[in-house]
Amino acid sequence: MSDQKLTLDDIAALIVQLEPTELAGLAHVRRGLHVIAESAPTPAQRSIAEAIRRIDQMTGGRASDPSGLLADIGAFIEEAIAAVEESAAEEPSFSAPEQVPIVGPSAEVGRFKALPAEADPALLAEFITENRDLIASAEAALLKLETDPENTEALNTVFRAFHTIKGTSVFLGLDHISMLAHRAESFLSRIRDKEIRCVGGYADLAFRSVDMLKDLTKTAQDALGGEPMVAPDGLGDLMALLAEPEAAGISEGICEEASRAAEMPPRSDDIPTAQDKADREEKERTIGDQGDQPVGGAIERSKISSPTEVGQMLQKQSSTH
Repeated sequence: MSDQKLTLDDIAALIVQLEPTELAGLAHVRRGLHVIAESAPTPAQRSIAEAIRRIDQMTGGRASDPSGLLADIGAFIEEAIAAVEESAAEEPSFSAPEQVPIVGPSAEVGRFKALPAEADPALLAEFITENRDLIASAEAALLKLETDPENTEALNTVFRAFHTIKGTSVFLGLDHISMLAHRAESFLSRIRDKEIRCVGGYADLAFRSVDMLKDLTKTAQDALGGEPMVAPDGLGDLMALLAEPEAAGISEGICEEASRAAEMPPRSDDIPTAQDKADREEKERTIGDQGDQPVGGAIERSKISSPTEVGQMLQKQSSTH
């Protein structure tokens, strides 16, 4: 049976028939579980992740009790089946992001949630550190894509960052980090499949996803100090855009929202100030000193602008040529 067609029920039946020494069969089950986890509800993803972890112990020769681990795998698959059956037919609504909990089962803190009670502070701290490294790599790769949208290696770097963060956040019970990462990963899959290109409004959406992931990581960092995990502004809107960007007017050109904004008269707080002029002059000096290096990378490395601002700047430059 193809890995792509396996269901949790199929896998439960296979586990009953497998012997602990049948490594090929376990590898077949693992691949099937990985495919299912991509679209499973979060509670089921946790059980699937635990089952995969035990399969890895068995296939990696780290099992002191293979028969016991095989029984554990079967139990976790049954848990995943139950979670799928109990899950609501629709994902949680993101129409009011300020009411969206950032994590799953945990103690209430006001309108939001604290860390899961079973969360290991050491693992969470490691997760936060790893996230920052992955986010930095994704930002640098997105800047490369701004000038070279066909750069497959850069695109894969961004995709892997979201994929890795999604898997770890599922294991730690950080539901809305995993949900954002999953939604962004699905969006990036469209780019990898060449359905769309990482330019214009789509590039801006990719940068916004990285920025939101950075904000969500900060909520996890704050939670280590006992702070509530407050939903970042714009989380709900971004989730909706990632699901259906074209419905919001996003395309390979500048997004419709940005185009409308360009036609509107400036507000008083949009009028350049002396500080704005100083910032522009500093950016111009940086551009002048950048030599043969890409302009976006030079500005980003100087910390004058965020990667998202650099990306938007490059998009506007390209649209005027």
